Amino acid sequence: MMYCTVGVYLFHTAGLSDAAVGMILLAVSLLTLCGSLVFVVKLLNSSLRGRVLSAVTSTVNAKLPGRAACFTGYACRDVSMKYFT
Repeated sequence: MMYCTVGVYLFHTAGLSDAAVGMILLAVSLLTLCGSLVFVVKLLNSSLRGRVLSAVTSTVNAKLPGRAACFTGYACRDVSMKYFT
């Protein structure tokens, strides 16, 4: 059985402070997050083509009719607040 000793971690022998290690790990995690987001967007772009793309675009970019068009953003916000809370 393998036991983990206290105080041993990835940057233990680097001689860096906790703040420096935290900043390095934060940068790595943000790069990973942004890279995976770009990958997902590219994957969705390549898989959604033709009629599906036009249907999604018209749904996402829809505006309320007539004079209510200026309230589209507020309506989307209210619906999403109601849906996600």
